[in-house]
This record gives sequence, C-alpha cells and structure tokens, in this order.
Amino acid sequence: MTSHFQHNFNRIARIIHGGEAGLVLPVILREENIRDVLLVTSPSMARSAYLKALIAGLPCRDLTVYGACRPHSPARCTIEAVHAMNGRRPDAVLAVGGGSVIDTAKSVCIAFWKNIASEEALSGLLLGSVRLNSGEAEPHPRIIALPTTLSAAELSPVGGMLTERKSAKETIGHEYAIPRTIIYDPAALVHAPREILLSSGIKAIDHAAETLCALQPNAYTEPLAERALALLGNALPAIADAMDLKKPPPRRLLAEAQLGCWMSVAGPAHGVLVGASHAIGHALGAVCGVSHGLTSCVTLAPVLRWNHAYCPRANRLISLALSGNAAGDAASIIEGLVARLSLPSRLSEIGVDRAQFPAVADVAICDRYAASNCRPIMSGADIVEILEWAA
Repeated sequence: MTSHFQHNFNRIARIIHGGEAGLVLPVILREENIRDVLLVTSPSMARSAYLKALIAGLPCRDLTVYGACRPHSPARCTIEAVHAMNGRRPDAVLAVGGGSVIDTAKSVCIAFWKNIASEEALSGLLLGSVRLNSGEAEPHPRIIALPTTLSAAELSPVGGMLTERKSAKETIGHEYAIPRTIIYDPAALVHAPREILLSSGIKAIDHAAETLCALQPNAYTEPLAERALALLGNALPAIADAMDLKKPPPRRLLAEAQLGCWMSVAGPAHGVLVGASHAIGHALGAVCGVSHGLTSCVTLAPVLRWNHAYCPRANRLISLALSGNAAGDAASIIEGLVARLSLPSRLSEIGVDRAQFPAVADVAICDRYAASNCRPIMSGADIVEILEWAA
C-alpha cells in the first residue's frame, strides 16, 4: 500500500441513505425550487407501482417521463430523452433505475449543457478521463438519482454509452455529470428482477475486489473496500433467500447492501484504477450485449485467479472479508458466492462462445483498465487466456 496518494473529491452535494424516497424527494424539490423535471427510467420500472406512487407525490409543475432506457445506455436513448422535452430544459433530471438508466441520465445532462440533439454530435464528446474540481461553473440541469440496483453508477461522473453503429461501449462524462443528490431507498431495490439485483451486487463486489488488487491501493479506500465486501457477502445470500421464498427482503439487509455498494466504489470513483475484470466486462457488454452485473459474475473469479501471484495481499483481504478466513482462495470464494446466488458463472451460460473471444479481446485490450491491471496485460492473447478460464 502506498503511503502517498491523492484522493479526488467529486460534485455530489448529498447522499441520503435509508430514507423513503416518497418522503425525501418532495422536500428536496421544494428546497431547490425544482418545478420542471425530466424523469428517466426503464420500461419495467415505468410500469411499477413503486414509481407510480412516487410520481403521485411529486410537487412538480411539469413532469416529463422518458421510460425507454435500455441496457448499456445506447446513445439513441439519450437523444430520445432530450427530444421528449420538446425544446425545454428541465430544472433537474430524476433517474430512477439501475446503472444503464443512471448512465443515460449523465449523457442527457451533458447533451442539454452542450445543446446536442443528435447521436453524431454526442459521440464527439467521448473521453478518456474527467477533470475533477476544475473550477468550472456548475451547469444545469443536474441529476437526482434513485438507484434500484447495486451497480453504483450513481457514484461516478463517468458513464458508459453504447455506440451501436460501432458496437462499442464508450465513455462519456463530466465532473458535474455525477448526481447532485443520491437517495438510497431500500424499498427501491425490491422492484428489481432477481438476477439484475443480485448480479449488480456481484458488480459491487467486483469494484471492491479490484480496488484491493489495484496497482496503487491506498489507506483510505482499502478499509472501505474490505467493509463493502463484508456487508455484501452477508446481505446478498439473505436477500436471495427471501426473494426465492417470494418474500420481501428485510429492509435492514437491503440498506446494508446499499451501504456496501456505496463503499465499494470509494476507490474507483476517486482515482483508484481497477483492472481486467472491468475491462473485459466492458467488452462483453459492447460486443456480446451481456449486462453489467452478469459480466462480473463470469469475469471476476478468473481474473483473480490469473492475477493471483501478483496480488497475494489482496487475495488475503478479499478472502477474510468474504469468508472470515484469510488463508482462503479469493477466486474460489467468489465462485462459491455466485453459485450460492444461483447466478451464471461461465461464459457459455450467458451465450458467449469461443468464436467471439477475439472480438472481445480486441475491445478489452483498448480499455483503460486493461492497462491498470496488477498483472501486466501484454496483448489480446492474455485477454483470450482469461476468457478461456471463464469459458
């Protein structure tokens, strides 16, 4: 662990953990004089009783709902949401959903700030990194995020955007694209489908595990990553058991999972570079259309195994946090947890075959997190080797 590091703060104004969105959100809108709202969400959430009840209690003068967000945040969804406002600029963008919804909200805000109305113009803003605390004046609208999964997209100023004409998941972001307000309402998680919710929990574990494996971990983010693993490792199986019995998971466990999700990205959201599991996950999403959470279910354990000799300390920390046994094998423990949650753990189970490996490797090797993996990735052949271990 390095004794000298830099921690970059971001533009989140507040995070409300454990509150009921139906009570908290109207207060925020009144306090900030937000009267014209663009709500972005997914088709399934748009139909939910939870969202309908939330909308009924909003003190808005104008509310526009864009309910067609899709996995991997296609650029076309951003432009459709902007056009839904019919030329108006909202006071705020309310994002109710998982990672794809929240990433769409980020690019929607950027499109409003830059007066962008076409996919071609939006793709011109793709970037490799985001400046933090630049001194730039705060633009409007900003995002209010109500996450319905554990993806932690709400805690980053950067989002993934699928450019369909290139079949590539690319990066778009801005220091103010991170939500201004985040509301962690445990009840919001209940409405996510089982596989999406639990696999997003594995994605949060991926964030924490690769924080511990980072080339430059630090004394601030490591304890948070360890605590995140402990919270998620305890909460996810109990949540799965309740869902399998068709019972609502206890609010306490849902709140613990959300807290673990928040802690899991203390590193990646503030300057710690993660590694190959994230790089390959991005490529699997772009090339094969695999959802974010499921990519972590199949990539994290093989990457930990491939990296093992290069991060023995991280292996001990991950094992201890998840199992209470520092002498365990982190990759095997992750595999056991994925199996315990009845989630897919092999590429073949999610429809990815060996014929696609070269294309996945070509995209993954260009991802910035391939370069920051703790074991050097020298070529696409190394990516293919990891994919073979995940096959």
